[in-house]
Amino acid sequence: MSNEFGLTLVAARPALLAGQNNIVDVLIRVQAPDAPSSGLPERPRLNLAIVIDRSGSMSGQPLHEAKRAAAFMIDSLKATDRASVVVYDDTVNVIAENQHVENRNRFKAAIAQVDSGGSTNLHGGWLKGAEESARHLLKGYTSRVLLLSDGQANVGMTVVTEEIAHQCAQLADTGVTTSTYGLGSGFNEELMVAMARSGRGNGYYSQNAEHLMERFHEEFSLLSALCARNVRLRLAPLPGIRCEMLNLYEAAKDGNWQLPDLTYDGEAWAAVRLKLGSAGLPAAGESLALLKASVVFVDLEGAECQIREKWLTLPVLTEKEFEKVAVNGDVVRRVTEAEAAKLQENAARAAKAGDWKRVDMILMQARQMAQHSPWLSEIVVYLEKLAAQKDEMRFSKEARYSAMNMSSRQRSKKEFDADFSEMGALMHLQRRVEQGTTGRFGQQEPGETDPLDPFDK
Repeated sequence: MSNEFGLTLVAARPALLAGQNNIVDVLIRVQAPDAPSSGLPERPRLNLAIVIDRSGSMSGQPLHEAKRAAAFMIDSLKATDRASVVVYDDTVNVIAENQHVENRNRFKAAIAQVDSGGSTNLHGGWLKGAEESARHLLKGYTSRVLLLSDGQANVGMTVVTEEIAHQCAQLADTGVTTSTYGLGSGFNEELMVAMARSGRGNGYYSQNAEHLMERFHEEFSLLSALCARNVRLRLAPLPGIRCEMLNLYEAAKDGNWQLPDLTYDGEAWAAVRLKLGSAGLPAAGESLALLKASVVFVDLEGAECQIREKWLTLPVLTEKEFEKVAVNGDVVRRVTEAEAAKLQENAARAAKAGDWKRVDMILMQARQMAQHSPWLSEIVVYLEKLAAQKDEMRFSKEARYSAMNMSSRQRSKKEFDADFSEMGALMHLQRRVEQGTTGRFGQQEPGETDPLDPFDK
């Protein structure tokens, strides 16, 4: 059991070949402490803005489920938490201003009165929710906007994905992050994924309204177990070594890489590829320090913390010695998944363009890579089925959200353990095959239920 944050660097093949150009794939793991056996400590206080699309397309079951999910979030909060509720169609309304959740019924009564309306001012709704949370940025609170939409933004700022994502990043710099929830097949997944990624939150999507509640459970599971925010990775390779980030992470202004927030039992990770020429290598029998990694994060009280820096140092071997060094399969798996995520994003773009021949070629590449990852193998099979149907909207959503979940979400730090059980992990640490449904990695046993959050016992 570990009660501290950890940082490790592991090379796929932990050695360098003397006298040759070398390519070294490296897995960097930033691990949170174990969840205490006696149960998690009191979860961080929350400052949430719940932003609900009430446009005409949400009429009926979608809006009903959205309201039910919002009421669930309110019921899950404590009196010391803060919340606001914003609804939007072509206009934006704050139906519950940011306040302590001392009277849940006041929030739920406002939510119950919401009816469907007109068009979709997505940016205006998000911005108002952001303003509500930003008005109460308090020490010791986790502030987040939860944005739900089922359609294309067609009022206000509508098509400038990069600008909206930039605003999400600016807001995250102040301490308010953004998670997005896409519903159905008509929403703009490129925008919603970009907002979640730049906003340092999470991106979810549900094919049907019936699955929407599960996504809110997943977010609350994560928020309940949170132990580190604004996690940043700094890489310092030896001069002359090229270092390539393989994950779909964004580089921060200071040159750091932005990693996902961490919860107990979780790990943020990065796969990087080092390229170095033979001229910079010492003689066989010596060692070379290739890469230094350091991590800073913000704890739940708002203090900046640092994990002790680590170096990757590898021996330089003769060809005969080098060939005897075993390849680390766990590192290869994560490297493969990071690279496959980029392929899936390319497949999503090709599907949007109607280029199904290119989609098939990309999936063929992914299938060849899947020998290293059972999870990727199942996803490729599923994407091939969708590609055969030539359903552009559904395929592009599955591929894009699969890429995000495979490359830039935290994992269970016990994933490589021989006795690891996917079904035993908390909801936010479980991997999915089908992104828009319950379809998790592997099969659910009859009668089994998901652990919804650490306090659902």
